[in-house]
Amino acid sequence: MDFLRSKLEGSLEALMKIRQELEPLLPAEGKGELRSFLLMGPGDLHAELKRHKELSESL
Repeated sequence: MDFLRSKLEGSLEALMKIRQELEPLLPAEGKGELRSFLLMGPGDLHAELKRHKELSESL
């Protein structure tokens, strides 16, 4: 379980780095869904990943 948690944390760190790189490229308006995803904090990203997993499993 620790292995999976550390992998997830590493993935979140990578996402946060990508977010920082992409943030200046987004226009001030528009692309709302992408912008909101990129502006999420690590806790929110984790919750969104969990929700996505649950939705995928229910299909």
